[in-house]
Amino acid sequence: MGDHFRLAFAALSLLLLISPLSPLLAQEEERDLSGVIVFVPVEGEITERLCRKVAADVEECARRGARLIVLRIDTTGGDYLAASDLAGKIFALRRRSPRVDTFAYIPNGSWAISAGALIAFSCENLVMGDNTHIGDVEPRNLLGPLDEKTQSLVRNDLTRYAKDHPGWPLPIVEAMVTRELAVYEVIERNSTGSRKRYLMQEELDVLPEGDRARLEARLIVRAGELVTLDEQEALAFGFIEKIYSTRNQFIIDAGISEEPMELEDALGRNVTLGDSGAFAWMAAHPFPGFVKFLLILIGVVGLVIELKMPGFGVGGILFLLCFITFFVEGFATNHVGWVELICFPVSLGLLGVEMFVIPGFGVAGITGLALLLASLVMALTPESERLSFSTFTDQLLTVLLALASSVVVTFLILRFLPGGKGSEGGGLISTTSLRGNSTIAESGTDPSERPSDLIGRRGTVVHALRPAGKAEFAGVLRDVVAVGEFLAAGTSVEIAGVEGNRIVVRSVAPEPGN
Repeated sequence: MGDHFRLAFAALSLLLLISPLSPLLAQEEERDLSGVIVFVPVEGEITERLCRKVAADVEECARRGARLIVLRIDTTGGDYLAASDLAGKIFALRRRSPRVDTFAYIPNGSWAISAGALIAFSCENLVMGDNTHIGDVEPRNLLGPLDEKTQSLVRNDLTRYAKDHPGWPLPIVEAMVTRELAVYEVIERNSTGSRKRYLMQEELDVLPEGDRARLEARLIVRAGELVTLDEQEALAFGFIEKIYSTRNQFIIDAGISEEPMELEDALGRNVTLGDSGAFAWMAAHPFPGFVKFLLILIGVVGLVIELKMPGFGVGGILFLLCFITFFVEGFATNHVGWVELICFPVSLGLLGVEMFVIPGFGVAGITGLALLLASLVMALTPESERLSFSTFTDQLLTVLLALASSVVVTFLILRFLPGGKGSEGGGLISTTSLRGNSTIAESGTDPSERPSDLIGRRGTVVHALRPAGKAEFAGVLRDVVAVGEFLAAGTSVEIAGVEGNRIVVRSVAPEPGN
């Protein structure tokens, strides 16, 4: 037992050494972003995860001193509540850090519609390119308008952000979120000139008759319409000051002398393993969730098959290919860092120690299983995203489902493919049992000794079997595997069969006189 305690102590010591070093290994070299313009993508469907990531990235850029943070927006909407939370954080950042300018940039041919428009309006400045659109913020889904609470929240947010821009016509903004409004363009003339403003139908109706007589009113938004503006309309209504056909025009006007940076470059997340080949392709084409699920499943099946078959074969190749692909793709897409890359092999090592060295299922096994699950769960979550409880449970469920599926697949392979219990013959696994009929190559220390000659021999366990270890037979020390039980050193055993180059033993009563 002393050896077992020493091994457990060594494993725990290794973990204690790794745990403080892992954050240091995972830590990126922090770059000072003073005076830098950073482009943060807000693209595709607006989801809670995307908004959490963008909020964290914006905060990090601001902390490092970025002068301009530009949200590059191209989205037709999504989760309004998540967008409202992100917009509130951007708006609060403007109040908290006035030295940081925030821009919503809608590049040529892009959209900031629905929840995307809410995020855009929370920024201090709005920039639009050619053939762009913004608006249509009414909270809706496929079944119709959302609940009144959500509609009121979005309406109040949008109005608050618009009031922070004195040049923006508030009635036009409100018509983006409420389709019951009618809006008029009103020109008031007097001896000193004319003034243009925008009024809702209700505001126009309460004006005195004399005042209304001096006005020229033109209906520009009919009740029942929901406003969406293109770049020309946004310019005419005063939402933007200029249309930028290229990004360079915008950068020059912003007065930035340094080269603008994409978010991943600014925060040091881009991996420099080459700009071409499979790694670059993975970085540009992240695997969908079901592909990662299959990689875990097939990799575990390969590992089980490899442990069952003699030598290094198909199972080991499958295991290596699947998990190397899984972690390389994760590293390329910033899902995997040094923590995961350390935890995964350490977990396999601890599980191997538990299986082949230490009896029972103890500290090494439990720690190894926990590290295995943790490494796979973290590898499914972007490095920049805070691992919330809901995200953790979702990813843990995916990993557990993949592991459970691998057990089922392995059972079917071992049972129904040639060599399994459902058939006879030697396909997947060739075996020799007490009944003989060996089809295996010769093994053992004596070249003339056939596997079938070993059946029935008795010996004594030298190193505890859990399930593998060593036993002595007539003075010859052999690597053996126990069947379904832990066998302590000194236990009498009998060779029950041979699987490939593996000798399978079972416990027997000691012979008289031993």
